[in-house]
Amino acid sequence: LCMPTYVFVNMKWTGVTSERSSILKWGPNNGAMFTLGPDDEKNLSGNKLFPAGFCSIVNPYWSYLLALDSGASCLSSNDVANLLSQDTVKFTRKYDGGAIFCKRPVRRLEIFSFNQHLTNYQPMQLELWQFGNLISSVTLNFFQIGDRKQGYSATVVPGLDHKYKLSMTGGGNVSPDWIIEFSDPIFGNRWNRDEIDLVVVGRNCSYPVHSQHDR
Repeated sequence: LCMPTYVFVNMKWTGVTSERSSILKWGPNNGAMFTLGPDDEKNLSGNKLFPAGFCSIVNPYWSYLLALDSGASCLSSNDVANLLSQDTVKFTRKYDGGAIFCKRPVRRLEIFSFNQHLTNYQPMQLELWQFGNLISSVTLNFFQIGDRKQGYSATVVPGLDHKYKLSMTGGGNVSPDWIIEFSDPIFGNRWNRDEIDLVVVGRNCSYPVHSQHDR
């Protein structure tokens, strides 16, 4: 559903990039996320793609993540540019018009739906809860590729110190036959598994939901 996760392991950047060129491109459906592998997440020295201290870059549409950890974990491209004492216009251009930078890893959450159409569908809502409070939310728009692939996608931060609540817009139940996928088994196979606290309205999810779940 056009939400690829690009994981950089032992990253080395070579070559020269013009200040007038973007070093990444966003995909359709606010898609694509860039994140360092678990062994490299501290990123103390930084590189041309990831500023020091940040390990993830996501589309600016996912600004709901700015509320996580009271604003300490994810920052807008303007805030990062100011933090680095860089020109905000040039810095934003470098990231295809803007981005959200996170000090925590990011993963995909995808919902594969059935029997919907571009002319007849309902958006979904993803709420972010922390410290017992609703701190932000985002609308998940319907996306369809061809005749058989359709549904919704989101960028999420794994971890059990916050909670996600997924529903249809207005709080409605999620269809029981829709398939929900979180992260990817490769993370648990090579490193530690990813985990989230996910509540799906109208469904019973195990706790925690993890990257090694049945597909």
